[in-house]
Amino acid sequence: MAALTGLRFGPNTEAVERFIERIRHLTDEDMSALWEARHEVREVARSLAWEAARDAAWNAAKFETWDMAQDEVYNVMADLIRRSEKLGAIVRGAILPAILALVVKDSITPEQFDALHGPWASAMERASQ
Repeated sequence: MAALTGLRFGPNTEAVERFIERIRHLTDEDMSALWEARHEVREVARSLAWEAARDAAWNAAKFETWDMAQDEVYNVMADLIRRSEKLGAIVRGAILPAILALVVKDSITPEQFDALHGPWASAMERASQ
């Protein structure tokens, strides 16, 4: 555990920080793609993948890290969320599952990670086309 000292978001800090930086620069195209992806993510959020990620965070004593990542997303997106219910739904339905999957990536299966992070990744890919 000493090796993790100073890693704000645990062993996946670098990926989490890149994700946070990415959401700081979301375009209208990104938001449209995420709006479309949010339903898919909500289905996943109720699935075993979401439960596995939460359990992994709890079991690996990463719950504090999980909360910090969630707080960081809300801090970055706060003005947008206040201005638009639609943007709040995007954050809750698409962005949070993706970043939280990054936090526990080393503690969940690749399939569980893909279920939670995949909709974000595919939305970003669609937006860039």
